[in-house]
Amino acid sequence: MRRFFAYLLLLISSGLVWPAFAAHEEAADRSVTVLPDITITLETDIADGKLVFRGVTGDLAGKINPDLKVPKGAVVQINLVNADGAIHDIAIPEFDAKSDNVVGKGAATSIVFRADKEGVFEYLCTLPGHKAAGMFGKLIVGDGAVKEEPEGLDIAQDPTAVGEPVGKREPKHVTVDLVSTEVVGRLASGSTYKY
Repeated sequence: MRRFFAYLLLLISSGLVWPAFAAHEEAADRSVTVLPDITITLETDIADGKLVFRGVTGDLAGKINPDLKVPKGAVVQINLVNADGAIHDIAIPEFDAKSDNVVGKGAATSIVFRADKEGVFEYLCTLPGHKAAGMFGKLIVGDGAVKEEPEGLDIAQDPTAVGEPVGKREPKHVTVDLVSTEVVGRLASGSTYKY
């Protein structure tokens, strides 16, 4: 064992091993994480005796195998939540987008791709028999952009908009009745918080 470490130390100090490590470092993936322009959430379900995808967000909420409309060139993320407990996945073969399997109720996965081709494409569950059982729908690229309107009130305020100074005056008794309510406010695009 001592001979091995001595030999390894000799190779490293002579520079014969370092180029291999450096070449591996240069070959490492240095890709950039891209934020999606459009995020769609679907869940798996059983409806009318068929396996289906059901829309969860926005105008797609509650729709069975909804048409997913996105603009050409958009980075699209499709989240899939397992709501029926069976094994599923989601794929759009024309964009080489395929998720991992989701196993068990509540499990989730997603695919992210750039919709760089116009047309009508199929999304489906690739597990044997699932497409035949009803798990497929249409992805429409370029036919009407889906504009995601975040739900909730826009509660952002101008930080420079402040009240007028009180000025020099005598103290005054003021009664204010406050009523508290809960509202859902918009934090950012697609993100809300209950205040």
